[in-house]
Amino acid sequence: MSRFRKVVSGIMLALGMAIPVAAFATVSVASFNIQNLGWQNSKDYKTVALITSSFDVVAVQEVMNEEGAERLHRALEKVSGEAWSYMMSHLIGRGSYKEAYAIYSRDSAARYLDGAVVYLDPEDTFAREPFSARYQSVRTGDVFALANLHVLYGNRVSDRLPEIDYLASYWEWLKEIYPDTPIILAGDFNLDVGHEGFTALLDQSARLAIEDQGSTTISPINGRYANNYDHIFVSPSVNVTSNGVLRFPQWLGMTHEEARETVSDHVPVWIGLNGGDIKLPETELYEVERPVAMGAEGCIDINQSSQEELVQLPHVGEARAVNIVEGRPWSSADSLSDISGLSPARVTEIINTNQLCP
Repeated sequence: MSRFRKVVSGIMLALGMAIPVAAFATVSVASFNIQNLGWQNSKDYKTVALITSSFDVVAVQEVMNEEGAERLHRALEKVSGEAWSYMMSHLIGRGSYKEAYAIYSRDSAARYLDGAVVYLDPEDTFAREPFSARYQSVRTGDVFALANLHVLYGNRVSDRLPEIDYLASYWEWLKEIYPDTPIILAGDFNLDVGHEGFTALLDQSARLAIEDQGSTTISPINGRYANNYDHIFVSPSVNVTSNGVLRFPQWLGMTHEEARETVSDHVPVWIGLNGGDIKLPETELYEVERPVAMGAEGCIDINQSSQEELVQLPHVGEARAVNIVEGRPWSSADSLSDISGLSPARVTEIINTNQLCP
């Protein structure tokens, strides 16, 4: 079986006969938004792979192209010394900005079974329709379905709520196409799990797998985390025996600026199933690469850079990138505070990242 699988929207592999589900698979499953994976940036793939290799199955968001997905695959195998497989959706999104989902799995722990599909959204609710597939534990033979989602950020919370509200319907759809199969829904939901918008999903038998996890986005201020956006929901039959958040900056001795520059502005969340646990690599075997200060050629110009480049800035999602382009020319970075949702404090955070051109 090829380790790389390209999934075409709307194509569903036949599920065949339902596979009996016994005690749940002994694996660890994680969700990791790896910011702009594949763009020409200062991403340190060795460090990204070091973090990702701590888990058995990883749902990854913000995959920008096949090259980035394959680079991470190669780095995973080199860092871990083990064989890995991955599958990737096509690029999904509205307008010019698109990204893909990927799922990586350690060959000795889990394998892709069937049912890979990008959700066919009948009401066009999702900006990036979720991607799901069934996996089988190599250790026990048990089966589970894993769904991967990145909710639209937009300009404000109200922009995210239509997708959050629709999760209850999506959950019911997952139960229909993966009958008698434990379900895991993981991703970047861009909303605190305490928000009432999740009520409908929780009423549909889904339960939150990680309680009181704290924030999962990396603040530019060293040691601080900003938002509780990354979550994992599971069906009642999923036996979660351990869980957590891997705050890799502390583990690897990185500043938050270094973490955001070379890895991501999110940390992974994870669950252990039926005794499964994470396995942190021996970090002394690897030298974590420190970011090189961005020069003029690598900076982001608010009057020249593309929308795809602008969304690399903190607090700048797809809609705000459009606002920046439409508002050109800007006399200074401080004037970005004229954009709805970009307060002077947020603009200061953008400036302090040193990503902007002089």
